[in-house]
Amino acid sequence: MIKLGLPAIAMLAVTGCASIVSSNKNTVAVQSNPAGADFVVANDKGQPVALGTTPLTVTLLSSTSYFDSADYTVDFKKPGYKDGTVKIESGINSWYWGNVVFGALIGFLIVDPATGAMYELPASVSGNLVKAGGENE
Repeated sequence: MIKLGLPAIAMLAVTGCASIVSSNKNTVAVQSNPAGADFVVANDKGQPVALGTTPLTVTLLSSTSYFDSADYTVDFKKPGYKDGTVKIESGINSWYWGNVVFGALIGFLIVDPATGAMYELPASVSGNLVKAGGENE
């Protein structure tokens, strides 16, 4: 029993909880009302990182560097509708707090922040477009 438990304890001591169960690559479903809107996802520097037509799932990084979360802007366009913009902001991954519970100080201060797994993005984002005449569809 001890022989089986020691490798598990050692693994937790040198890794991070969020890095074990997730990664810094998150899938985000991009939707719009009405569907069929073209969109561009841009990072916080304004550089396009993904584009397509709704509904579509894209993969985005939740972190830009050590202890630095990633935030994005999604611009929607559809003929006959006003352009729309939605922000995507990362938050702390709930698995990151497992480092506190399990005493994985290395995971808390080094591994999860360095891999970006300490942050997560929402599973979906939706833009609500308004008709150019001012009425919703």
